[in-house]
Amino acid sequence: MTGGQDRSGEEGPTGGSGQDGTDARSDGPGELTRVRGAELLAAATVALLDVDRARELTADALHAVTRDWSAHEATPTAAARRELLRRLTHERRAPASTTGPDTVDARLRSAAEDPASAVPHALLDALADQPPAVRAVLAAPHLWHLDDDELARLLPPGHPTDDDLDTARTHLLTAHRTARADDGLAPADDLLPHDLDHLLQRLATEADPAHLPDLVHARTRRRRRRALTATVTVTAALAAAALGAAGVLGPDAPAADEAATPVGTLPASAPEWESLGGWPIRGDAASDPAIRGLVAVGAAESRPVFAGDVGDLRVVVAVRAPVGFADGSVVSAWVGPAGAPADRLTAVSYESGFAVAGEEVLAVGLPVTRDDGRLLVLARPDLPEVQVTGTVTPTPEGDVVRDAQAVPLEGGVGLASVGDGLPVTSRVLVDDALVTRPVLPRSWVPDLGGPGPDPQESAPTADYGWTLPYVEAATGIPQDDLDVRALVDTRRRETAFDPAGTRAPYRVRLAAVTTPDGGVLRLLEVRGVDPDVVRLLTSPEVVPADRAAEPFVLWFDPPGRDDRYLVLTPDTPDGRVRITWTAPEDADLPPVEGVVRDGVAVLPMASEGRSVDPESVLLEVRGPDGELVHDGPPLRGTSLDEG
Repeated sequence: MTGGQDRSGEEGPTGGSGQDGTDARSDGPGELTRVRGAELLAAATVALLDVDRARELTADALHAVTRDWSAHEATPTAAARRELLRRLTHERRAPASTTGPDTVDARLRSAAEDPASAVPHALLDALADQPPAVRAVLAAPHLWHLDDDELARLLPPGHPTDDDLDTARTHLLTAHRTARADDGLAPADDLLPHDLDHLLQRLATEADPAHLPDLVHARTRRRRRRALTATVTVTAALAAAALGAAGVLGPDAPAADEAATPVGTLPASAPEWESLGGWPIRGDAASDPAIRGLVAVGAAESRPVFAGDVGDLRVVVAVRAPVGFADGSVVSAWVGPAGAPADRLTAVSYESGFAVAGEEVLAVGLPVTRDDGRLLVLARPDLPEVQVTGTVTPTPEGDVVRDAQAVPLEGGVGLASVGDGLPVTSRVLVDDALVTRPVLPRSWVPDLGGPGPDPQESAPTADYGWTLPYVEAATGIPQDDLDVRALVDTRRRETAFDPAGTRAPYRVRLAAVTTPDGGVLRLLEVRGVDPDVVRLLTSPEVVPADRAAEPFVLWFDPPGRDDRYLVLTPDTPDGRVRITWTAPEDADLPPVEGVVRDGVAVLPMASEGRSVDPESVLLEVRGPDGELVHDGPPLRGTSLDEG
């Protein structure tokens, strides 16, 4: 059984979601931008009707939240939404410069083009007549899937009044009626919410969040640099960092004159090696003051753990503890030819740059050229080697097999060639046990059409979204060599899929993806027909090939509604299903039952407000004549990231 939820809920990679998407804890400031940047940018784009200004304002809002992370880490999504609405409410530009059809970004005007209907353009013009703050409040419930109470908790002082919003809605309604008349259609006021939502989703597609992390990071760096003396030149800053960097690098960093001591020769039993945050600096360039200056200026608050030549490369690696996250380190690295001075080293751009704290190994990807990737491995001095895995192989039996490459270490340092990079599913093993995952450069991570392999957050345009590119990246098998067939493919009008409650049609598909070697993966997609938006998308899971048609069960929590079970029964298009629980603490819960139509059933959780262990589910499936088809736990697959 696979866990999941609607896109509007907040869930980071470690799980934990808020029912209304506003109160879940994020995995750190960087995760907030990655997970919530797209939805914030969409709202800003609609409010400002200017793609470029929206991107800058969204980055400002995210920076404002992340720079004071300790105050917001418990409710990061709510804080970011509130900060964005505050900035939109108090837009400094004069209203005349932000309202009127002539102010609409040409890219948004093009996105609203519909040769078959005058409605989208009419609604866009009506929106353009409103101030940005009004547009923001009108759009937020659609783009963030909020009800009135949830939205009210986010509104800042000075927000638009009810009269302002009523006037705007009347203006939209008039435009909607006029446009339908131009199309030769009768008024249909009940379609306004649907048509407005459709327009907003189309406008949101023009809001590309790809550059948001860099924009937020640039603001963070500017703020840190302003803390330095404004008149200091870069050269002077490097010298100052080298001579007195203890205050910049933190109290545990060795002073520059101490670096001449061969700290890399500390015995493996020394307590400094117990966690990454305490490692001393190693490498033949450890005493170079320019290296310390490079780190002080290029990765503020970081401390170097390696600086020197490895093979034909010179590499510098530094780590820092991220604000608001006690269990990890953010990694920075620079690379160049062996012997290169500090000013000839190039900073590596990482996808997340995050390494788990307390690990005994740090593996850092280094993209030397497009086809020449290296992996620098740092470990305690007495570790002789590690194993690094590449692509994975799904087997017909339902297993995930990994091939490992040995990387020998000398003094706890090793360098491996990895061709054009490592896949997102790669990992580092010691004695065949997982110890960490490599920190991957951004250039090694494929564009998956969404923010990543996260079933809660992707809104792709291609069938099955990021999942097929993800399978290709993880297995090395081209998408054209994957056989995709639908086990269930039907349309349903189900309020649990539709936050607006319009009972719009949704396409429900359970697919089996078969590799050339006979491995089978299953994945689910629930997708709106109009507008084309993904509500649910699960990570592909490897299952035994001969059991691929067994029932599929997904727990999900629709926004503003009670939790649900989605049950798909490929071999039983019509019938009934019944769910009970095996956990002793859930034994008193009544069973839940539902009708299967076209292979799909949606059942309530019936947990009476309690947290039910999803692993304790027992599923009974009966055919149309009452015959027993399945009785037992639902099939649980293996993620490509597990194995």
